[in-house]
Amino acid sequence: MVSTLSKAVLAGVACGALGVGLGGFWAFRDEPVRQEPMRTFIRPTAPATLGADATPERGAPSEVAVPSSTASEVAAANGVSTAPDAPAVAPADPLRIKRLVVTDRIEDREPVADPHLRADGTQVFAFVELANLSTDAQSIEIVFEHESGQQVGFVKLPVPKEKARWRTWGKTGQIKKTGRWVAKVRSSGGDELMRQDFLVGQG
Repeated sequence: MVSTLSKAVLAGVACGALGVGLGGFWAFRDEPVRQEPMRTFIRPTAPATLGADATPERGAPSEVAVPSSTASEVAAANGVSTAPDAPAVAPADPLRIKRLVVTDRIEDREPVADPHLRADGTQVFAFVELANLSTDAQSIEIVFEHESGQQVGFVKLPVPKEKARWRTWGKTGQIKKTGRWVAKVRSSGGDELMRQDFLVGQG
């Protein structure tokens, strides 16, 4: 009886073990094995530096070189003119001629109209009215020139300073040719200030 009971127990245990094993097997077959996704670790690297001939990737912001301001632009922004200095302008002649009259006579410090100019050595006058508003005394020179190029006279006359009206005259007795003559008034520096043509007839 004992042996029979023992056999029964052993058989039950064996069957239980087998059932457990089969259950585990079917459980293993019914439940799929979960696989963890593979993870790839990438070590970060420093950004590459573009060389002088490299082209930046599309879409990447590009740097535009901005030219530096020139010295003239900086000076203009600061209100400083960089234009070259203009050449110095020579001051105008301080003398201003108002009248030049050629005549054969002077009366009451005025020239006589309708002169009779003759080529016989008779004196010929060049009357000049002018102004000198400068603070320095000036001088003028009167020259009589024939159409042939002959020049006579060369009379130098002083002009006081700060004179709004000054009358003076020069004369010559060397006009001995008929024809066209011209009386010229020159500054002390040789600049021609005024001229007056006149005719000389027979004596």
